[in-house]
Amino acid sequence: IKVDVLLSFEELIDNDRDKCFLIFQNLIENAFEFSPEGSIITIKGYMDDKNMIFSVYNLGNHIKEQSQIFDTFYNERSDFSRVHHGLGLGLAIVKHLVNFLGGFIMYTVDEEYNLFKISLPIKPEVSTIAMEEESFVFENETGSRF
Repeated sequence: IKVDVLLSFEELIDNDRDKCFLIFQNLIENAFEFSPEGSIITIKGYMDDKNMIFSVYNLGNHIKEQSQIFDTFYNERSDFSRVHHGLGLGLAIVKHLVNFLGGFIMYTVDEEYNLFKISLPIKPEVSTIAMEEESFVFENETGSRF
């Protein structure tokens, strides 16, 4: 698989490094896992006035149940011969982290490419940083957070 990386960040990003790393890592790993051999993955990153925009494009089967891709334990199967070992947690965690950091995530099909695009504030609001100690990944039906 060939990877094209096009990054253009002119200033320092003042956001949670570890959460951003998990977001980027998961999106890039998914692109590799669900791309056929010999295809191209394109990673783009740039800044606008207040946000960092990060996009991952990959060839592969388009996600059929787009309304469910960010749901916990949702698992899309591909026609490739590779075995996918995921539990369906990655994109749910990514969506939670992006929302927690005050951003948004979207999935669409751009021509024949799958496109995941996130936008994160360069400098998050003070309230988001203050909540850091109370961050959680999932909440069950009784309200317990873990």
